[in-house]
Amino acid sequence: MINIERLIEEYEWNMSVWGSRYGGGFWIALALDDDEILSDLEDISRGSDREAIELEMYINNEGKWLPIEISDTLEDGFKKLNEKLKNNLNNVEYRNAVYNAYKKIIELNEGCWGLEDAVEQKTEKALFWNAS
Repeated sequence: MINIERLIEEYEWNMSVWGSRYGGGFWIALALDDDEILSDLEDISRGSDREAIELEMYINNEGKWLPIEISDTLEDGFKKLNEKLKNNLNNVEYRNAVYNAYKKIIELNEGCWGLEDAVEQKTEKALFWNAS
């Protein structure tokens, strides 16, 4: 899990793991050294059905670029997350984009389809990342 370790050690990111609300399994998330972001993401994933489902759908689709994995097992989740980080670990723009996307997700969490609307309408650039 060298990529996860490097992100934590060299770039001072934090990791959080929590149980999935729907169907078992686990969420594994990394964020810049800001425990509040990880706590907020966990709260959304465990909160009301609407926000939890919006977030999980986003993470599994348009947000699959984020350093978050939702997996049936921790082993599988860590492997996928480590692989996901491989190409962007040293990319400052990627790390900044992750932070901005997390902040936007938290901001849009207002109970009225905010995240879903922003994704469908592509109104929030912070939610999308294109490395090319």
